[in-house]
Amino acid sequence: MTNHHRLLQVLVVSVSLLAVAHSLECRRGYSDGNDDVRVIPDSWINDGFCDCPLDALDEPNTDACAGAPVGGWAGLPGRMEKSPTFQCPQQHQKKLPLSRLNDGVCDCCDGADEPASTCPDNCNTVLAVERAARAKMQADYVIGSQKRTNELAAFDALVKETMVEIEKTDEEMKGKEDELEGVSQLIHEATIAFAEARRAGMLRVASVVAASDGGGDVEGISGLLDPLTNDEIGLLIQLTCQLSGEMEGSMKERTCVPLRLAGVDAGILWSDEAFKDATANVITMDDDEEAQQQQQLLLAELVYMNTQGEKAWSEKKLTEHKKKADKRRRLDDHYPDDDYDHYDEEDDDDDDDDYGRDDYGRDDDEDDEEEVIEDDSEEEKGEEIKKVKAIVEGTLFSRPRRNFLDHSESLVAKIDAFLEAKKEEAEAMEKEEKEKEEKEKEEGAPEAQSEESETEGEAETEEVEDGEPEFDPMSHNLVKSNLKRRQQAIRRGLQYAVSGHILVDAISANNDDASKARVDLINLAVGTLMHSRASTEHVWQMLSTFLPEFDSTSPDESQTCASPLATICPAKAIERKGVQYPPAAFMTAGDAACSRAVDEINAAGCAEAASDDIPTNVSDGYYGYSEIRARGEDDPLGAAFASLQILKPTLLESLETKERELEEEKSALEKQVKSLEDTIGGRDGQQDGVKGELHGMKDSCHIVTEGKYDYEVCIYGRAAQKDKGSKSSGTSLGQWQGMSIDEETGHRIMKWEKGQQCWNGPARSATVIVRCGAATSVLSAEEPDTCQYALEMESHIACDDAYYQKYLA
Repeated sequence: MTNHHRLLQVLVVSVSLLAVAHSLECRRGYSDGNDDVRVIPDSWINDGFCDCPLDALDEPNTDACAGAPVGGWAGLPGRMEKSPTFQCPQQHQKKLPLSRLNDGVCDCCDGADEPASTCPDNCNTVLAVERAARAKMQADYVIGSQKRTNELAAFDALVKETMVEIEKTDEEMKGKEDELEGVSQLIHEATIAFAEARRAGMLRVASVVAASDGGGDVEGISGLLDPLTNDEIGLLIQLTCQLSGEMEGSMKERTCVPLRLAGVDAGILWSDEAFKDATANVITMDDDEEAQQQQQLLLAELVYMNTQGEKAWSEKKLTEHKKKADKRRRLDDHYPDDDYDHYDEEDDDDDDDDYGRDDYGRDDDEDDEEEVIEDDSEEEKGEEIKKVKAIVEGTLFSRPRRNFLDHSESLVAKIDAFLEAKKEEAEAMEKEEKEKEEKEKEEGAPEAQSEESETEGEAETEEVEDGEPEFDPMSHNLVKSNLKRRQQAIRRGLQYAVSGHILVDAISANNDDASKARVDLINLAVGTLMHSRASTEHVWQMLSTFLPEFDSTSPDESQTCASPLATICPAKAIERKGVQYPPAAFMTAGDAACSRAVDEINAAGCAEAASDDIPTNVSDGYYGYSEIRARGEDDPLGAAFASLQILKPTLLESLETKERELEEEKSALEKQVKSLEDTIGGRDGQQDGVKGELHGMKDSCHIVTEGKYDYEVCIYGRAAQKDKGSKSSGTSLGQWQGMSIDEETGHRIMKWEKGQQCWNGPARSATVIVRCGAATSVLSAEEPDTCQYALEMESHIACDDAYYQKYLA
């Protein structure tokens, strides 16, 4: 109702009210036959309650009599299912609410809704257009509904056929899963059996190495640990960790890895070290039987993992290695001929060939050193860790290493200063030469002068050749790199030693029984020697630095030694528990080491600190430190551990191969099922719309042109706005989100969302309204709101029975 009509009605009502002394009469309008006239008091006028439902005279200024979907107007009984309507005589699809009768607006084409002679009769024109539109709708429906019926029937047959294949494949997959479950159980049992066999072998080796009567001598190494006290065994473990840290090629781990692996072999696991408090806890076996089985399996899997060349000592590490192994298998499946080992490798911290950014520049990688012993991290600022560090650095074994660090750091700083000075000198000479050339060009120097300059240059060259050698920045950077590599190794060793000290202390703290603690320490010591690749010579050196009988002394900090063996040679034997100690193999290694180093010891011995001159190379023994190298294949310690290398998990490896084959077969079946499901839009078919009506449109694209743009929508794909005729991808209006049905209109609603962000606005989106049509095509496109696009489409998929009943019946 227009404002003009509403104002006119208000005026009429107002005049009527004045005429009847502020009262109003109207029919009740009830459908039960009681249609008498009632008087409406003025207090009921415009009170929001429709007392005159047939003509709305009591509510001219409100919408109370505007009608409601169910129950009629407010003044009519609630039992009425619909608002009463007026049917236009010649327009069967047009029904008007009673409030629109006699309102001055011609709604029916023949004017039947208004008083006679008020409206012209336009039915011929209006009905002709309506009949044509209706005829097209009926024709489109006949074609579209038949096409829809055929497609749905074909889809239904496809679903039934495909579901048979899916169910068959499901059965095969269930069989593979059952097989996998059985093989998995066998793998668990084989893993535990292998771990137990290896642990038994490790205990036998430990018995042989520890005691002279432990079951036979192995090339003179038996009886290594039995004469030592628990504290001495703990110190041997700590120093072995230190050696191992110096041999490691990276700073990825802060913990003493060989000791951790030895713990796995011995059935001992620690929590991570708390470096701030210098503590670690031994993980004890759970009281719960099921938890015990899980811990037993974890230990067994760790043992097996370590025999495969990996290094794992905790559940976290085991998970990491399994993920890495899975990734490698997937890469191997996709790229069987590719060498992809380098994909997983991290940058090496010690790059021997990195001499600097340029010939004179500083080595910018010098700040990449991680977790060095003197650069305390936040968790290493506690007083307890400082005490442990002091103990580690205070051993006779560590002192020459600290001495090397002090002197080499001073030398590295000197090299940096020297390179910087040379760089500045070269830049100054280059600048001077450039200025000289520019000046000569300006003055136009004669040819003779040029020849004279060349003669002078040749003389200068000869003078340089006759004097000091030309400066070579590469050699200085090489010296610096070698110094820093050794510094890194020493710091890593000190970090490992701190970790070893903490972990060993946890063993003593966890055992009230000293004899039990000793058994654990012996097993850990032997395992650490094995995993660290320490040699008999390394063991002799370590023993010589901490056994009180050897009375080894350290040079003053102001001195440097040509060999780290200077303070412990010649090799000496002592007597412990009635036997000669160390055992023969270690004495032989000590004698050989001292003989090898005797020339340099006699030549230089321990003297005042070496010259401050920058050396031309850094060899072993420089400032008393030699790089640590792993034991050779012929070392007696290696022979002691040979029996463990023979033990192979043959059964376990064959079961794992079977498991991988079954997993591959199961994966192939899963992909097959997924492909079948995609064919029919999921097992329930709902991904392709009601009864699969979108199946025939899957992955199709439809374009409409509006103005200077083409609008393209792709079912299950993207929607885009492009310049007219453009072949580019255009501006994204979003990705396919799905299709729903509007309950009121029956139209299909397709949506694309999360498109390209509008400047200072929302992400673009597109909505397509789909109506029944003989063929599928987009009819129009517009942008009713900023970056929100609305399109209209005709398609046979909307030509269902509900459409016919609503619009054509």
